[in-house]
Amino acid sequence: IEQLASDTGEIVVLVTEEHKKGVIIGIERGGEAVEFNIYPGKWISLAKSAAGKAILAYFDESKIESLLDTQVSSTTQKDGKEIREELVQIRTRGIAIAHDPSGNGLTPAAVPI
Repeated sequence: IEQLASDTGEIVVLVTEEHKKGVIIGIERGGEAVEFNIYPGKWISLAKSAAGKAILAYFDESKIESLLDTQVSSTTQKDGKEIREELVQIRTRGIAIAHDPSGNGLTPAAVPI
């Protein structure tokens, strides 16, 4: 992630799923990175974040169902069906994009590794 941050100048974040949520386990900031409240150990929504959706897209359907049961709410602004359709698109494209999920003007992109 250090090399990617250096090459792009952006923030690169490594996220894993734990306890039905995403947790940031690594972060590198490139020279052009915008500062915002993100740090190792921070919990994020799998259904709302680009990183979370990149993770969800490659889980089997039963695990997706279980996770979405705890993730989908009024804060996601999408229902389970819409998120499942988005997960199919992510698998097809190989990349997840979340358009300004935090209202800070950023558009995160994520890929599974």
